Amino acid sequence: MLTLDILNSASQARFTELLDGVYEHSPWIAERAWSKRPFATLAHLKRALVEVLREAGREPQLGLIRAHPELAGKAMVAKTLTAESTNEQ
Repeated sequence: MLTLDILNSASQARFTELLDGVYEHSPWIAERAWSKRPFATLAHLKRALVEVLREAGREPQLGLIRAHPELAGKAMVAKTLTAESTNEQ
């Protein structure tokens, strides 16, 4: 079970790996949020991830949007969406 203690003590690489998929196809968000540790609550972690995205600027934000599959497009029909995108549906 993933806990805040595990995340707070993880190396940057492991932290990024553990949060893989939180921001689909954009591990750089978790990678940058690592420096905002320790996280006292889940809300603190979520806020840190949002802040990284907000502070990243326009081009990385557009990259995130462009990396997201078309939810009702070919990926959904082909059943190749990630679990996260499927759950969004």
